[in-house]
Amino acid sequence: MMAEDPAGGLRTHVAAGLAIAAGLLTVLSGGMSLLVGRTTGEETAASLLFWLDLAAGFACVVTGAGLLARRAWAVWSASVIALATVAAFGALGFHILQGGAYATRTIAAMMLRTVISQVIMVAAWRDALEGGRP
Repeated sequence: MMAEDPAGGLRTHVAAGLAIAAGLLTVLSGGMSLLVGRTTGEETAASLLFWLDLAAGFACVVTGAGLLARRAWAVWSASVIALATVAAFGALGFHILQGGAYATRTIAAMMLRTVISQVIMVAAWRDALEGGRP
C-alpha cells in the first residue's frame, strides 16, 4: 500500500486533468460539428454516436472535476464512462459489420476515447483501492 500523498495523489490529478481535457475537446468538436452542420453522408449514420459522444464529453468534464475534488462517486462515474465507451465502440463495429457507412476518423477517435477512458478508470480505481480517496 502506498503512503498517502498530501497533494491528493499525482495519478488522480493526472487522470482528472486528462478527463477534463478530453471532455472539453469532445464537447468543442461536437459543438463545431453542430454549428457547421456536418451531418450528411457518413456522418448521418453515426448521429446517435455523435450525441452519445457529446454527452460523454460533458460527463468526462464533471467526472474530472469530481476526481480533483476527491469524490468517491467520480470513480464510479469514470467506470460507467469507460464501459459506455466500449459499448458504443462495439455498437459502431456491429454497424460497420452490417455494411453501414462510417468514417475512418470515427474509428480512430473511438479507439483514442476507449484508451483514454480506460486509463482514467484504472487510475481512479488504483488510487481508491490503495487507501487514498479517489
